[in-house]
Amino acid sequence: MAEQIPLKNLLLSCPREVVGSRTQSKFDYQKNWLICKLLELYSSNLPDFAIVSEQHEDAIVLDSEKSPESMEFFQIKTKDRGSWKKGDLLKKSKINSILGKLYLNRVKFKNYALSLNFVSNADTDLPTNPGKNINSQRFSLNQIKDKIKLEICNKIKEELKLSEEISSEILFFEKSNLQGIDHDSHARGKIDIFFEKKFPTKTINTGIIHRALFEEARRKTNLIFKQEGTFEEFISKKAFTKSFFDEFLLNEVSSMIKDNSSEMFEDVCKHIFNDDSLSMIEKNLLKEEIKKYRIEILDQNKLTLKKLTKKILKILQNSSNKFNKVSELTSSIYDKYLSIKEQGEELFSEDYIKGIIIWEYFKKNAH
Repeated sequence: MAEQIPLKNLLLSCPREVVGSRTQSKFDYQKNWLICKLLELYSSNLPDFAIVSEQHEDAIVLDSEKSPESMEFFQIKTKDRGSWKKGDLLKKSKINSILGKLYLNRVKFKNYALSLNFVSNADTDLPTNPGKNINSQRFSLNQIKDKIKLEICNKIKEELKLSEEISSEILFFEKSNLQGIDHDSHARGKIDIFFEKKFPTKTINTGIIHRALFEEARRKTNLIFKQEGTFEEFISKKAFTKSFFDEFLLNEVSSMIKDNSSEMFEDVCKHIFNDDSLSMIEKNLLKEEIKKYRIEILDQNKLTLKKLTKKILKILQNSSNKFNKVSELTSSIYDKYLSIKEQGEELFSEDYIKGIIIWEYFKKNAH
């Protein structure tokens, strides 16, 4: 039995062939779909993911940005009027039909491909089996009437000249909730909902965030990646990842939050940089950890962090000491914290906890 080629190598070795033309509006729809998919996956609290744009297919979702073992393919089509009929999906255009081209991903990537998804703003009009509770927004080829299913499978098999049977259970038809008309506004609405849930007490200019993410989607979509590059370069240039969005929230959103703490942050940084017992590396690290903490503490879902913050605040409340230097503050309070440290808090680094101590101390004494 031939050894299976690693998924990383397959992703780099088979560049997508761009056939046919699409209007700018349809390309823009795809970018907004990528943004909405990013928000969806990030909100689902997956530990890792990557969304690759315009490489092999319109979009591919990988289960990991570093060591992927599975993938899902998404072919994204818009339709101004009517619905997609069987004939639309099987009609060959230049090289392949819509479903033939989508199924080629299964042929190329074999069992790495967990699902093949035809996505559109319009309905897919295929008769489903009666008496079954089928979601009209997303259904598989296995759920349509047997006669039509067999016809579609045979057509794909004939078109691609395959000897094996079609894996009908992995082929899905999905109606996107991203509208075809005014999809920019709809995507901004999705961003509004995401940030309202994540940072409910803060006002954020989500229009700026949409423009920043849309521009990033444009760059990733338009870039043609050269095969001699590394997998890490490929992911960095062609994919939205969880780590990318973590960093985006930290670096971009922190400057957009409208509150009264920015001036205090500058004041806290002065105290840090005036402490001559700290090295420049230590000073910069503490500044970055405080910056990170200020964003993360706003997230209502970070319960472990909120519990840790309450613990730090209690220690500060019970301490009557006044500290002349930041290093004296962190040394004293961190030692007290270590005596009551609990399981689960090891995910926070010493520098991050010291950043919390500094921020909460000056915040407490500012009132």
